Amino acid sequence: MAVCTFYGQVLLHRRLLCVDALPLGIYQQATTGIIDICQKQFWSDPKLLRRLHLPLLMAVIETNDMTHQRWLRQRLWELRDFHSEFVWAHDVAEQILARQD
Repeated sequence: MAVCTFYGQVLLHRRLLCVDALPLGIYQQATTGIIDICQKQFWSDPKLLRRLHLPLLMAVIETNDMTHQRWLRQRLWELRDFHSEFVWAHDVAEQILARQD
């Protein structure tokens, strides 16, 4: 869980501080790591994703793989009823993805 949160912070800070720079390998590694960890957590126990709203948000807006993006969006949607943070994360993800398209 801590690694997933760390990766989410790496991606967030890249978005905030390195807006015009091309993504480096570390950012792809962070995105892939978040997706891998979230999938393992989900297959083990879907409730474990409840602590990962920021990494889920960052991975869904960073990934270029549409299959992973759909999977992550679905997880954020499913968690909307759990806490208001997930409503926020889902809404922000949808707004950013609409701008990126």
